[in-house]
Amino acid sequence: MYNCSLEGMCPSKSIVKDKQQTSAFKKSIVVTSVDSINLKTDPLSAKPAKMAVSLLRAALNGESYSGNALKGATEADWRAMAEIVGQSSVSAIITEALPPDEIKNIPFDVLKELYEFRYIAEDQYRKQELNLKEISTFLNRKGIDTIQLKGLGLSMLYPHPELRVGCDVDIFTRKKGSETLSRSNSGDAVDQMMLDAGLKVEHYGNPNAKHSEFEYKGTIFENHKFFVNKEKLKHSKLVDELLHKLLNPQETTLSGGTKILTPSKEFNTLFLAHHSLQHYIFGGLDLHNLADWSMHIRKYGLNLPKEVKGTKFEEFINALTNVSNRVLGTNIPVPENKEYENDILEKILHPERHSPTKDMNKFEILLFKVRRNLEISKKSKAFGGENPTKILIKTVLEKIHDIPALFRPF
Repeated sequence: MYNCSLEGMCPSKSIVKDKQQTSAFKKSIVVTSVDSINLKTDPLSAKPAKMAVSLLRAALNGESYSGNALKGATEADWRAMAEIVGQSSVSAIITEALPPDEIKNIPFDVLKELYEFRYIAEDQYRKQELNLKEISTFLNRKGIDTIQLKGLGLSMLYPHPELRVGCDVDIFTRKKGSETLSRSNSGDAVDQMMLDAGLKVEHYGNPNAKHSEFEYKGTIFENHKFFVNKEKLKHSKLVDELLHKLLNPQETTLSGGTKILTPSKEFNTLFLAHHSLQHYIFGGLDLHNLADWSMHIRKYGLNLPKEVKGTKFEEFINALTNVSNRVLGTNIPVPENKEYENDILEKILHPERHSPTKDMNKFEILLFKVRRNLEISKKSKAFGGENPTKILIKTVLEKIHDIPALFRPF
């Protein structure tokens, strides 16, 4: 199945002035060269990886694949390729690029699974569009605008929008005719409306939660109070403030004819980049994220806010852009850092294991969690995160009421 991630109270009195914000942003992310990365091989040296990105590139260009990457592929290659695209939720997309003369060489069960994923993606898309329309219409009558983030709105950049899998629908709401500077001015009211309608709302009443969550007719909605998780990295609060300034919602028509509000292209540039950065640091960066970034920059280019210039964040954005240039065919000239790009591509094609396995003993589980926590902490520190030791201690203290949890696989 798809590897889906079902990834506060008083608003700021004022947004800091641009000059102060730029200065604070640059202080929070120290400009350094990327950490030393020792990669012995090219992440694309394995045939299944080369097959996956070649098919995805062709599909994103609206073409059937016509190169040599599929030639001589064995059953094992096809199965490994299917696993790569499956864990990245792009299985449905790559079916568009399968060349007719290669169909006969694909193991029947693999081909069947790919097209089953396609059917699921198309069905889910239709349901999400209908349910978003109903939620937006309901809130519109209450004087609240619903702005859809990523997902369905972003899908319209794809040749076949219905094939872009969205595991949930992210929304940001605000009162009509108003602007928000830090936190949704209607998010709590929307939660209460859903509770009154008999729906269960996760993270209700948590002033620091990035979003609450409710399920409507089988669709998970993430009701954002903030745009980014402001607790993870020092610069995230400033990114969130920038995103509010760039929101500028506009009307977008989905493939089924539903008209929705979506953020500006400037907002999406920063939002998608920061979303990918968090996945890079904390786990889960995959071809799905890269495809979104590729489709966005191929249409709108790369126009970063001045506050991002000269930061570690910009280094990451440049590296992600060069990965897109290399494997998905965009052409956005940015400074190169081959080691950094290879590290990102390696994590996209071969995601790290985030959880211990059930066959580990208690000592192995604890050791895995400690190592994983330290790896994440070290990486986040480079982007303004807390000291790794401090984070480790904080993590243990959070579990002090449930020590056995430290020894459980999940």
